[in-house]
Amino acid sequence: MAVDEAYARFRTLHRSELRTREVPRYAALAPQERLKQVGLVRAVGAVFGEHGTPEEKAWARAWMLELLGDAQEKIRRYAVQALPKLDSGPEEESALLGLRTRAAGVREREAVDAALEKIGGTAALEALGGAAPAARLLANAARRGDPGRIVFDRPLLPLPGLRLHLRGRHGLEHWIRQEWEQHPHLSTMFRLIECKPGLVALRPLAGFTLGDVFSLRCFGSLGLSVGLVKLAAGAEQMDALARLLASSASQRILAAFQDGPPRYRLEWVGRKTAEPLLRQITGKAFQLCPSILNDSRQAPWSAEIHPAPGGSSLEWRPRLVPDPRFSYRVGDVPAASHPPLAAALAFWAGREGTQEHIWDPFCGSGLELIESARRGQVAQLYGTDLDPVALEACRANFAAAGLSGLPLGLAACDFRSGAAQTGIRPGSLTLVISNPPLGRRVRIDGLRSLIADLFAVAATALRPGGRLILANPVRMDSPHPALRLEEQRTADLGGFDCRLEKWRKV
Repeated sequence: MAVDEAYARFRTLHRSELRTREVPRYAALAPQERLKQVGLVRAVGAVFGEHGTPEEKAWARAWMLELLGDAQEKIRRYAVQALPKLDSGPEEESALLGLRTRAAGVREREAVDAALEKIGGTAALEALGGAAPAARLLANAARRGDPGRIVFDRPLLPLPGLRLHLRGRHGLEHWIRQEWEQHPHLSTMFRLIECKPGLVALRPLAGFTLGDVFSLRCFGSLGLSVGLVKLAAGAEQMDALARLLASSASQRILAAFQDGPPRYRLEWVGRKTAEPLLRQITGKAFQLCPSILNDSRQAPWSAEIHPAPGGSSLEWRPRLVPDPRFSYRVGDVPAASHPPLAAALAFWAGREGTQEHIWDPFCGSGLELIESARRGQVAQLYGTDLDPVALEACRANFAAAGLSGLPLGLAACDFRSGAAQTGIRPGSLTLVISNPPLGRRVRIDGLRSLIADLFAVAATALRPGGRLILANPVRMDSPHPALRLEEQRTADLGGFDCRLEKWRKV
């Protein structure tokens, strides 16, 4: 069996089959047969690297370390090449350094050096000497020793030229801006520079923390823009970007907002960029400032190059997974709401001086209800959904958000019978808020009649003056005369535009 054919066959097997059947079978083969089926080694590295649990990866690493002692160079080389895919660390680095001293030839030594460049640390840097990619190995060592964390309570003092880019889906910028303008403190800490589709740009007027910025909930990501590089010839532009990466402004941002050695991943947004070009930029930046390390693996920051009028801007984006604003999302369901969209809909609904009685007819995992509850003045919440699993996720998310003490009535039912199932009385609600099925990911027959029925049940359940906030996937107005359209906007809901509407019962 050819090596590629063996790999292709083994690659289709589940991890349990590879571990319990194929690897023991491989160990029992004669040396020449093992060589013919060496594709198994490559397949284990790929399958366990992509899908393995930490325990399974540890098992796969142990097997690869065992194979480093195999008598056949090709088998050893395949094990060497598999190790970087398996979250290898100091133990594997030490084993590779040992193999490097007894490598059978140039090909094996090159494979070991390539693997060490990916997983090695300071020991590999010392062994490889001047041939080593120092930045990568130092990043590996930093990740192992002190991976660092984003800091939310340390202030960044005023920095000339700094711009805060609050980015979100196109159409949400209206609420991103309004939320900032209505904030009791942040509205005086920043000045508006620009508001355009998908972006609100602010200029800091005083020192601020990341905690200050992340008290806003309607934006999707934060970029700290340190400068603009004008369009220029290739090498000149690359050098200018490297200087921004290594600039004093970048160093001050990373020192204020991160503990541990600063590490970043460079990304050119909206452009396919060859890896050698990115390495050229990061290599030059490392020469200028060796303390800022480029690292594609689990880096706390993304350094993003965004298109800008006349050139490109460089932005530092904290990589926050999960986003601390929405860390209550311990339960999820397919086609759940985009969290900043749920926050924007809840913000748009506002508060009008009364204790709110709120219903989400398609509550899913509860994001719109939770974001509404976080705004306070809530007397009662209701949620309905056809899927009982979604309601369990909703309950779990409410508990994780610290809102389990609020009155919450949930029912697994069609929204048309939701009022009867949950005890909602006609004319009792102040707010109906929902991101209903949109018919995009899953086809929905009769979507237009479904939305018409939603208008009808909302008109019945709302008290005079109550609001209906919804994403409307069909171009239709309310067929119910008691609902009057107050405001309508269009936003990107994940690759397509959808109308967001605010109705009021008269």
